[in-house]
Amino acid sequence: MTEKLKNLMDTAADLDFDAVDLAAVMDSGDRVVRRRRIGLVGGVAALAVVVGGIALAAGGSDEAADRAPYTGAPANEVTWAVGTRILTSGSSIEVGHVVHSFVRTGTGFVVADDAGEVWSVARGTVTSIGRVDPRTARLAADVETSVVGWREPDGAGARWVAYDQAAGRRVLSRAIDQPSDDADVVAVDQRSLYVHNRGWDVLDVDGNDVWKVGPPAPGGELMAVEDDVMVWSTGEAYVVERAGDGAVEIGDPAGTTAVLSPDGRRVSFDADELRVHNVATGDEERIDVDGRSFAAGFEWLGNDTLAVIASRDGSMAELLACTVSSGRCREVVADVGTFDELTEGSFALPVGEPVED
Repeated sequence: MTEKLKNLMDTAADLDFDAVDLAAVMDSGDRVVRRRRIGLVGGVAALAVVVGGIALAAGGSDEAADRAPYTGAPANEVTWAVGTRILTSGSSIEVGHVVHSFVRTGTGFVVADDAGEVWSVARGTVTSIGRVDPRTARLAADVETSVVGWREPDGAGARWVAYDQAAGRRVLSRAIDQPSDDADVVAVDQRSLYVHNRGWDVLDVDGNDVWKVGPPAPGGELMAVEDDVMVWSTGEAYVVERAGDGAVEIGDPAGTTAVLSPDGRRVSFDADELRVHNVATGDEERIDVDGRSFAAGFEWLGNDTLAVIASRDGSMAELLACTVSSGRCREVVADVGTFDELTEGSFALPVGEPVED
């Protein structure tokens, strides 16, 4: 979680907000700090989400039920979850389990519920496929493939697991040798699983190959991987490494997470003010967020559009879709609730991890 977002949430929690009148709403029409990418926000207690003029009660209203069932492959559009539903601006999926964290693949969605059960949501069906530690509920996926990975508890130990949604089966299940307390999956890139356990390993999900990667400086942390591009944080700078090219340094490491575009050409950092950089040059690509005091990218919707959570004044949060080439954003969800509400209920973004505060 970024410091500004956490501060906004903490400040909001200390204030006395008027209770949300759900009846009125329905009448009117519902880290990488230490190697993990954090879910930027989580939780909605009594939340009204306004999309396209339709109000959706957080607990699920008739309007939410009337949304088109979402049975195909996920589209490149802003996606979020409230309670047991995954939502887009025009469709919804009833998962039947609380969406504690979730990710999007090229085939469907994968959800971890609040008990640690992992569910594949694809082709109109919901299938149990494994377990995670419910305290972290960490999942990793690549939207260009059907592969998702996680660390699965296994008695006193743990296993690295990769599941192929298109094939409908596990393609990797490997015991972790003496797992450390913070051992976890960092990223999935194509059909490779990037993991951390006293070092950084890459596992080929289709074979037995394992190779090591290392940070460009001692103590560096792997933040993101996409299309063979790796983003590290050294504490002093972000360092981007591309296969066959020299490293590119990006200064002012204010954020704790990085998100690479599917083609690996751009990276966004959750540095409180929206930051997008060209990985080949390190140059920043400016995006106008129309005076919003907070904005952080959380998922790429193709190679040129970034899904963003934002706030104008620190009270209400909203979701945007920002196009890098034009430098402009459009509002997708005008109000996902106050930061007080976001810390109290069941709201999630497709970042593979729930809120931590």
